Amino acid sequence: MHISFALPPSFPPHFLPEEIVSFLENDVAGKTPAQFVTLAGDKGYMPTWQPLPNYGEGYFGFGLCVDGLVIPLIVKITFGQVH
Repeated sequence: MHISFALPPSFPPHFLPEEIVSFLENDVAGKTPAQFVTLAGDKGYMPTWQPLPNYGEGYFGFGLCVDGLVIPLIVKITFGQVH
């Protein structure tokens, strides 16, 4: 399984808090979506998780909240080899 994260075009990357950058870079690697959603909740980020069928198969919305700022991440999950 390969998991990648992106921000929607409406969310400027410079608004992304450093603690979320660190969470995505250091705490998410090697975890399943259920594990990193649970970890986000344990860290107090109030995560949300929902399918994004308009984006296509394997896309999910992963929302996090830090200091009142809602961070809308797009998650793409693929299985098998990634080219």
